[in-house]
Amino acid sequence: MGRDRYAVGYTTHSLILVDLEDEKRKCEVHWQSSGDEKFSFENENVCMIFANGELTLIEYAPSGRHADNILCTVRTEFLSPNLISVRVEERNLQGNKKMAYLLDSRTIAIVDLMSTSGAAVIDQVNHDANINWLALNETSRHLLFRDKNLKLYLYNLQTRAKTCILSFCIYAQWIPDSDVVVGQSQDNLSVWYNIEHPESCDMKPIKGDVTEISKDPSTNRTYVRLSDNGVQSSLELDSNKIEFNTAINDEDFRRAVAYLDASDSSDETSNALWETLARLAYEKQEYTIAEQAYTATRQMAKARFLHSINQLAREKNNSYDHYEVRAKLAIFERQLKTAESIYLENGDVDKAIDMYRTMHHWDEAISVADRKRHPQADELRSTYYKWLMDTKQIARAAEWKLKQREEEEAIALYMQANLPSRSAHILMQSSQLMRDSDLVTRVAISLVKANMYELAGDLYEHVQEFSKALSCYEAGKCFRKAVKLARRTAPQNVVTLESKWGDDLAEQMQYSEAVNHFIEAGENMKAVNAAIQGRQWARALEILEQQRDENDPEIAKHYQQLAHHFAHIQEYDKAEICYLKAQCPGECVEMYNRAAKWEQAFRLAKQYMNKDEVTKLYSNQAKELEAKGRYKEAEKLYITINDNAAAILMYKRTKNYDALIRLVRQYYPDKMKDTEITIAKELEQEKRYKEAEIHYVQAGDWKSAANMYRLLDSWEDAYRIARQHGGPVPAQQVAFFWAKKLGGDAGVKLLNKLGHAEQALDLACEQHAYEFAFDIARLLLKDKLPEVHYKYALHLEDERRYAEAEAEFLKAKKPRDAVLMYVQIKDWDRAQRIAQANDKALLNDVLIGQAKQAFDNNDFPKAESYLLQAQRPDLAIKLYYDNGSYQDALRVCEEYMPNKLDELRKDIERKRGVSKSDDKRPTTAYKNDNSILEQAARCESQGEYQRAVDLYLRLLPQQDIPKETLMKSYLKASDLARKFLPENKAQHVIRTIGPRLVQLGNPNQAAEQYLLVELYKEAVEAFIAGRQWEKAKKLALEVDPQ
Repeated sequence: MGRDRYAVGYTTHSLILVDLEDEKRKCEVHWQSSGDEKFSFENENVCMIFANGELTLIEYAPSGRHADNILCTVRTEFLSPNLISVRVEERNLQGNKKMAYLLDSRTIAIVDLMSTSGAAVIDQVNHDANINWLALNETSRHLLFRDKNLKLYLYNLQTRAKTCILSFCIYAQWIPDSDVVVGQSQDNLSVWYNIEHPESCDMKPIKGDVTEISKDPSTNRTYVRLSDNGVQSSLELDSNKIEFNTAINDEDFRRAVAYLDASDSSDETSNALWETLARLAYEKQEYTIAEQAYTATRQMAKARFLHSINQLAREKNNSYDHYEVRAKLAIFERQLKTAESIYLENGDVDKAIDMYRTMHHWDEAISVADRKRHPQADELRSTYYKWLMDTKQIARAAEWKLKQREEEEAIALYMQANLPSRSAHILMQSSQLMRDSDLVTRVAISLVKANMYELAGDLYEHVQEFSKALSCYEAGKCFRKAVKLARRTAPQNVVTLESKWGDDLAEQMQYSEAVNHFIEAGENMKAVNAAIQGRQWARALEILEQQRDENDPEIAKHYQQLAHHFAHIQEYDKAEICYLKAQCPGECVEMYNRAAKWEQAFRLAKQYMNKDEVTKLYSNQAKELEAKGRYKEAEKLYITINDNAAAILMYKRTKNYDALIRLVRQYYPDKMKDTEITIAKELEQEKRYKEAEIHYVQAGDWKSAANMYRLLDSWEDAYRIARQHGGPVPAQQVAFFWAKKLGGDAGVKLLNKLGHAEQALDLACEQHAYEFAFDIARLLLKDKLPEVHYKYALHLEDERRYAEAEAEFLKAKKPRDAVLMYVQIKDWDRAQRIAQANDKALLNDVLIGQAKQAFDNNDFPKAESYLLQAQRPDLAIKLYYDNGSYQDALRVCEEYMPNKLDELRKDIERKRGVSKSDDKRPTTAYKNDNSILEQAARCESQGEYQRAVDLYLRLLPQQDIPKETLMKSYLKASDLARKFLPENKAQHVIRTIGPRLVQLGNPNQAAEQYLLVELYKEAVEAFIAGRQWEKAKKLALEVDPQ
């Protein structure tokens, strides 16, 4: 394993590791194998074993006990060798056994493997990004790591400082046997020869990527191997600088000097190495080497001083313990007090004094001379004073004189140095000197010339020259002292001073303090202005409210300023007060408009503007808000000026129907229905059908909603609406049309599923959809099939398709109706054929019909013959009687109905006595219509209402029948149908007679019949046919706005 260099063996309770190239590197440890161990031999000194989520380090060095070779066992999920760094006693550092590994993706743990408790964590590095590489240096003092952002960091384990030393790093490594770091960033190679100074870096441009770092043992040279698209190359590093680090760590400073001398000493990296060598050499008391290092870094002052120390030590028998040498070293370290102590401890006072004199620390030198009572102490003082004067340090000379308690000379020197303030302080502390008025005047004049008015004023006040003191205080703007002094000495000047004080504070932008002083001076407008400038708005308002002359333009101006501020911070009540006092109601209205407080704005506008201006203003404002999309605010404005219709139109334009309905409900409740319908139609046009449905239903016009879905072929929705809002009958109608749309078996199955088969059958007949009606009857209602054939026959009869009608009558087992049909059209042959084939009793009906025709042709004998053949002498008698042929009537009665003879004679006598001028001309009372009317009356009396209605409907306007007879027949049919037939059949009857009534010139009568069965649309059309426009419009608005 490990490139065939290592061998691994298992026993029952142990694990054996052997380095095949070095037999001494072998070990055996207690081990219980799990069979899934993974081995890593990347490190020369330890074997890393990963098993069961744990990392175990085993040292190759042989040991007397098996357990001693196991350095540690830690838990980690990051098993890549790039994320684990182990250093075991490298570079002959005994006891240096440390490891760095990842606790998690952003946390590095550094453990000491020599700890008695196993792997003790000695440091932990937390980072803000995932870490993908790390490495300890050989001395375990520094840690390099790189994160996913390709930033290379250096962590110092001693100072715990983390520094980013390279960005876009794609390669980094420690050079073996040194603390030098090599890193690559894009096309640059960076080398840190002195890792203690990471800011010092050698950077060279390269081509390709770094593959490895190698060292040639024979030449002791280090190379960086590069690969550029397969082309191999190498770059040699400065071996002297690399070896320098090794020499430093081995404390072989002379070898380090040799390496640095051999390298280029002009670059920054070499300078940093020399500085490091100088510091370390000095710490190790290698002063000669430190001198040489300082010389190399061109720090000549330190180098010369160390040279003098080294020369002094050689003079003292190469002893650095001699007190003079030790004192010099303390001076080099800037520890002058330590050097002084060394000199004094050895009785060398002159050297201590001379040290301070050389360093120009005269005070310390004189202090030492005084303490040691040196005979030259006075000479030293005079020398010091002379030196100060010669070097023009007059202020320090004055200070020295003051320390010597020579105040007058000190004052003179301070005056000479143009420092009158210090002279004044000395004067005011000495009552004796204050008596010298000339001196005081000279100092005061100097203070004024130097613009030190406050100090001059203090000086004048001290000598009780109050007027001059006030002038100085005022000139120096020391108003506090000036006012205080004026209150005691010149009260009449206080007001003026307070005003000037306020002006000065205002100039310094200390407006709060300025307000009080302006008030004290009675300058109220200045106080208001200062309060406004100082943003003390409440204070400004308070001062203004105390003013009586509100018509003052300046006061109005300040009120306007306050109003603007209160409006800006949304304190509208205060702003309103200020605007009104500033006589700016228009601006106040505008403020409320901007704040969308329309009620307040309208209140003020009504108060200060005329009505037309207010309306125009708010109307324009509302339109602007509408254009900006601020509809709620625009609505408020419209409502405020009582222009509710404009608000509604706005929402109509923007299609905000919820808001539109809200306003209509609030202001025009009587127009809610029309509005809902209008909105529904618009939504329908926009294909927003669900919303349109809601509005149709809310308007109570569910029929339009159902019709909308019907036109869209959305029959489920149409049926749902009809059932929910119209009830069973409309639901049946929708179901019928739905099924009819499907047609055939599918439509019939749908009707069966919905349970509307029987009602749909009736509707199919009413709608003349007989093909679909036959499908329903055939598949679901077979017992209704004859009825369908009968209704179809009646329809065909109305269409004058008599042959087809005959067939349907016969299928319906109604031969009598077929006979009567032919009788009515006077087709006697077909009538006789049907009667002969189906029911001979029907021949009488044929004979009666022929009799009526003969009577109409005035062929009375033939008519009589037909009636007698039909065994209806009563009709013959009635025919002669009604026609005035009383003799023929008596003849027939006497021959065939003798029992009625007496009664007939009485009737004849009575009729003759009533009027002799009766029309004796033959009439047509017994035309074909009388027979039908008689049959209808007979059916009605027998309770056969359906049959009676059908007979009445046989009378057509095209036939030669009096208009009054037709009208009565149709109205009778309507009455019977509404009273005794189902609702759908009644509607069918009225749909049949309605057009006939219109044809007869009675559209109003037709409309009334339609209204009786709620056929509103047909009623409207009837009114329109009769030119009853008002009635049509009123009815349309009430029942169907469409």
